[in-house]
Amino acid sequence: MNSKIIHNTYYITLILFCGIISLTGFARLAVIPQAKEIIGQLGYPHYFPKYIGICSLIGIVSLWLMPLRFLKDFTYAGFFILLVSAIFSYVMKGDSWSFIFLPFVVLILLSVNYYCFYKTELKKQKHKYLMHVIHKKIKDNDVDGEMAHHYSDAG
Repeated sequence: MNSKIIHNTYYITLILFCGIISLTGFARLAVIPQAKEIIGQLGYPHYFPKYIGICSLIGIVSLWLMPLRFLKDFTYAGFFILLVSAIFSYVMKGDSWSFIFLPFVVLILLSVNYYCFYKTELKKQKHKYLMHVIHKKIKDNDVDGEMAHHYSDAG
Protein backbone atom coordinates (compact mmCIF):
# COMPACT_ATOMS: atom_id res chain seq x y z
CA MET A 1 0.00 0.00 0.00
CA ASN A 2 1.06 3.54 -0.67
CA SER A 3 2.66 5.40 2.23
CA LYS A 4 0.38 8.40 1.74
CA ILE A 5 -2.75 6.22 1.83
CA ILE A 6 -1.58 4.56 5.05
CA HIS A 7 -0.82 7.96 6.60
CA ASN A 8 -4.23 9.39 5.64
CA THR A 9 -6.03 6.23 6.79
CA TYR A 10 -4.22 6.47 10.11
CA TYR A 11 -5.46 10.00 10.77
CA ILE A 12 -9.00 9.38 9.50
CA THR A 13 -9.44 6.29 11.69
CA LEU A 14 -7.79 8.06 14.63
CA ILE A 15 -10.23 10.98 14.39
CA LEU A 16 -13.23 8.65 14.09
CA PHE A 17 -12.04 6.41 16.92
CA CYS A 18 -11.26 9.29 19.25
CA GLY A 19 -14.59 10.96 18.44
CA ILE A 20 -16.61 7.87 19.29
CA ILE A 21 -14.61 7.07 22.42
CA SER A 22 -14.75 10.68 23.65
CA LEU A 23 -18.54 10.71 23.27
CA THR A 24 -18.88 7.47 25.21
CA GLY A 25 -16.31 8.68 27.76
CA PHE A 26 -18.22 11.89 28.44
CA ALA A 27 -21.47 9.92 28.58
CA ARG A 28 -19.94 7.66 31.23
CA LEU A 29 -18.80 10.67 33.24
CA ALA A 30 -22.24 12.25 33.05
CA VAL A 31 -23.73 8.98 34.32
CA ILE A 32 -26.85 8.91 32.18
CA PRO A 33 -29.51 6.94 34.09
CA GLN A 34 -29.94 4.44 31.23
CA ALA A 35 -26.20 3.82 31.08
CA LYS A 36 -26.07 3.40 34.87
CA GLU A 37 -28.88 0.85 34.65
CA ILE A 38 -27.16 -1.10 31.86
CA ILE A 39 -23.88 -1.17 33.78
CA GLY A 40 -25.72 -2.37 36.88
CA GLN A 41 -27.40 -5.14 34.88
CA LEU A 42 -24.01 -6.28 33.61
CA GLY A 43 -22.91 -6.74 37.22
CA TYR A 44 -20.35 -3.94 37.49
CA PRO A 45 -20.13 -1.62 40.54
CA HIS A 46 -21.65 1.88 40.41
CA TYR A 47 -18.28 3.68 40.12
CA PHE A 48 -17.19 1.62 37.10
CA PRO A 49 -18.60 3.95 34.37
CA LYS A 50 -16.76 6.98 35.78
CA TYR A 51 -13.53 5.01 36.03
CA ILE A 52 -13.80 3.76 32.44
CA GLY A 53 -14.78 7.27 31.25
CA ILE A 54 -11.72 8.87 32.83
CA CYS A 55 -9.40 6.14 31.53
CA SER A 56 -10.88 6.44 28.03
CA LEU A 57 -10.30 10.19 27.92
CA ILE A 58 -6.74 9.81 29.19
CA GLY A 59 -6.16 7.14 26.53
CA ILE A 60 -7.41 9.45 23.78
CA VAL A 61 -5.01 12.17 24.90
CA SER A 62 -2.11 9.70 24.92
CA LEU A 63 -2.91 8.63 21.35
CA TRP A 64 -2.44 12.20 20.14
CA LEU A 65 0.78 12.96 22.04
CA MET A 66 3.68 12.52 19.64
CA PRO A 67 6.57 12.54 22.16
CA LEU A 68 5.08 9.56 24.03
CA ARG A 69 5.10 7.10 21.14
CA PHE A 70 6.29 4.26 23.40
CA LEU A 71 3.03 4.51 25.38
CA LYS A 72 0.86 4.07 22.31
CA ASP A 73 1.23 0.29 22.28
CA PHE A 74 -0.07 0.13 25.85
CA THR A 75 -2.91 2.49 24.99
CA TYR A 76 -3.92 0.37 22.00
CA ALA A 77 -3.81 -2.74 24.20
CA GLY A 78 -5.97 -1.05 26.83
CA PHE A 79 -8.59 0.00 24.30
CA PHE A 80 -8.53 -3.49 22.78
CA ILE A 81 -9.18 -5.06 26.18
CA LEU A 82 -11.94 -2.52 26.89
CA LEU A 83 -13.74 -3.19 23.61
CA VAL A 84 -13.39 -6.97 23.73
CA SER A 85 -14.68 -6.92 27.32
CA ALA A 86 -17.66 -4.81 26.26
CA ILE A 87 -18.49 -7.21 23.43
CA PHE A 88 -18.08 -10.19 25.74
CA SER A 89 -20.31 -8.61 28.41
CA TYR A 90 -23.08 -7.90 25.91
CA VAL A 91 -22.87 -11.40 24.42
CA MET A 92 -22.91 -13.11 27.83
CA LYS A 93 -25.86 -11.01 28.93
CA GLY A 94 -27.74 -12.06 25.79
CA ASP A 95 -28.32 -8.57 24.42
CA SER A 96 -29.36 -7.96 20.84
CA TRP A 97 -26.86 -7.24 18.10
CA SER A 98 -27.64 -3.54 18.29
CA PHE A 99 -25.69 -3.34 21.57
CA ILE A 100 -22.80 -5.38 20.18
CA PHE A 101 -22.60 -3.40 16.93
CA LEU A 102 -20.97 -0.19 18.27
CA PRO A 103 -18.12 -1.84 20.22
CA PHE A 104 -17.49 -4.14 17.26
CA VAL A 105 -17.27 -1.23 14.78
CA VAL A 106 -15.01 0.69 17.15
CA LEU A 107 -12.82 -2.42 17.52
CA ILE A 108 -12.46 -2.57 13.72
CA LEU A 109 -11.53 1.13 13.66
CA LEU A 110 -8.96 0.52 16.39
CA SER A 111 -7.48 -2.43 14.50
CA VAL A 112 -7.14 -0.48 11.24
CA ASN A 113 -5.66 2.46 13.13
CA TYR A 114 -3.12 0.28 14.90
CA TYR A 115 -2.15 -1.40 11.62
CA CYS A 116 -1.52 1.99 10.00
CA PHE A 117 0.40 3.19 13.08
CA TYR A 118 2.54 0.05 13.02
CA LYS A 119 3.29 0.45 9.30
CA THR A 120 4.32 4.11 9.67
CA GLU A 121 6.50 3.37 12.70
CA LEU A 122 8.12 0.42 10.90
CA LYS A 123 8.92 2.65 7.94
CA LYS A 124 10.42 5.31 10.22
CA GLN A 125 12.59 2.74 12.01
CA LYS A 126 13.73 1.27 8.71
CA HIS A 127 14.63 4.76 7.45
CA LYS A 128 16.60 5.55 10.64
CA TYR A 129 18.45 2.23 10.42
CA LEU A 130 19.25 2.78 6.75
CA MET A 131 20.62 6.27 7.46
CA HIS A 132 22.71 4.85 10.30
CA VAL A 133 24.16 2.16 8.00
CA ILE A 134 24.94 4.68 5.25
CA HIS A 135 26.60 7.04 7.74
CA LYS A 136 28.64 4.16 9.16
CA LYS A 137 29.79 3.03 5.70
CA ILE A 138 30.83 6.55 4.79
CA LYS A 139 32.70 6.88 8.09
CA ASP A 140 34.40 3.46 7.69
CA ASN A 141 35.50 4.21 4.11
CA ASP A 142 36.75 7.68 4.98
CA VAL A 143 40.49 7.14 4.91
CA ASP A 144 42.55 10.17 5.93
CA GLY A 145 39.50 12.45 5.80
CA GLU A 146 39.02 12.17 2.04
CA MET A 147 35.21 12.32 2.23
CA ALA A 148 35.27 15.24 4.66
CA HIS A 149 37.64 17.13 2.36
CA HIS A 150 35.50 16.31 -0.67
CA TYR A 151 32.31 17.69 0.93
CA SER A 152 33.86 20.70 2.61
CA ASP A 153 33.41 24.20 1.28
CA ALA A 154 37.15 24.84 1.24
CA GLY A 155 37.87 22.07 -1.28
